[in-house]
Parts: sequence; C-alpha cells; structure tokens
Amino acid sequence: MTRILSVGIDDSLSWTGIAAVCRDDQYRKNSAELVCCGMIKGSGKHEWTASAYHIAEHCHEVIMKVLHSQPRFGQMEMRILIELPYTWGMKSIVVARTGAVQKLYFLAGCIYGRMKGTNCMLVQVNTWKGSLPKKITYQRMKEKYGFRFPPTEKNFNMSDAVGIADYGLNKRTRDDFSLPQLQPSAFRVL
Repeated sequence: MTRILSVGIDDSLSWTGIAAVCRDDQYRKNSAELVCCGMIKGSGKHEWTASAYHIAEHCHEVIMKVLHSQPRFGQMEMRILIELPYTWGMKSIVVARTGAVQKLYFLAGCIYGRMKGTNCMLVQVNTWKGSLPKKITYQRMKEKYGFRFPPTEKNFNMSDAVGIADYGLNKRTRDDFSLPQLQPSAFRVL
C-alpha cells in the first residue's frame, strides 16, 4: 500500500499558509485526512528578500517535521505543491504594477529552490481552484477536513494551502510532478 503525503503552500510575504494532507490508498478518494496546517509569518522587520528566504527556510523545516512524523509502513510518496501568483482582471494588474506579483514569484522560487531534491511542483491558482474566492475555498475545505479555525483574511491562506494539498492528492502519477511548462504570458511586463 502506498501512503501519499501532499503538502500545499499558499505563499505570501506576510502570512504563508502551509498544510499537509495524506491518504493511505491512491484509489480511495474519500480517505484523505488533514495531517497539519498552519501559518508562517514573514519577517516584517527585514527587507522583503530576507523575508522570502526566512519563509522558504521555515517551509522546509515544517515539511521535514511532517515527513518524519509519519508512520513508516509500505511506500511513501511525498508531493509538494507551491502556488504561483496569477493576475486576475484590472485590480490585479494595478497590484502587479506595485511589484507585489514579482515579489510573490520570487518567494515561490525561493521555496521551490529550498525544496530541491523533492517531488515539488509549481501550480497556478487557476489550475487548482479556478476563480473561486478564498471564502468559498475555506467553506469547501472545512466541510471536507473539518478544521476549526475562524474564517479570517489571514486564515484564508491556510485554507487555500489545504486546498492546494488536496489538489495534490488527486494528481494521478508522479509524472504530473515534472517541472511546469510555463506559458510566456506568465511573465508579462506590465
């Protein structure tokens, strides 16, 4: 029997959400359980690049603790999914002009780089949840996994991380976790 551990990371320079879900049998979709979820606070007293490295290091530490806390029986497959930023409509384009989207790409790259040697995938928002608002994602993940944290703006990053990890459980094969083929439009100059 193969145990699949899927880790989702909803990156943000202020509060990064991280969650792990697992399933013992690849073919029993309803047997998923929430292993852990939490937040990693960005280091506000430092420059944003230092904060990005700080978050990447803490993500790595959390993932290693989760991995070593899992029971050792049979085979274990670990999947790590990191959300890539995506611009939605005019509001997002205005935000992109501030440099915020580029900072999130940098953070995603830092986390991805820190996870070298693991089964890691960068996933765009529209791939795993489409255009659903964070509040609806929160409700769906709460119904599925039964977590009890309140629906605040900060906690929406944590519920999105649960959603990303849940999406990772449903990937069919390890081949789905190859390096992403990013479209040239992902690197638009605004």
